[in-house]
Amino acid sequence: MFLWYYPMDGLYTYRMGTAMGRLLMDMKAQVPQQHSEVYYAVIDGESKGPYSFDELRGLVRDGKVGRDTFLWTQGMERWQLAAELAQVRPLVCVAPPPLPNTNEETETP
Repeated sequence: MFLWYYPMDGLYTYRMGTAMGRLLMDMKAQVPQQHSEVYYAVIDGESKGPYSFDELRGLVRDGKVGRDTFLWTQGMERWQLAAELAQVRPLVCVAPPPLPNTNEETETP
């Protein structure tokens, strides 16, 4: 029976551990970050919630939360507009503005 013997000194194990650590950090950076915060929103003049990030996304899709909706989450000192929150801004600032009122008669020259 032939056994391969490779002496492992401290420097070798340090380099191996460092390489594995970098690999794990790179893998973690590629995973999309989960949003664990809960949000409260001012809807129809009342505080509603708590909502998870996915539920908030649904409210934006349904038109109940927009750029000018006040939101609050833990760690904030005051209510802020949704467009001011970095983590929510991509949801509300990408949405198009409301449709114009097409029932009004347009003036003809």
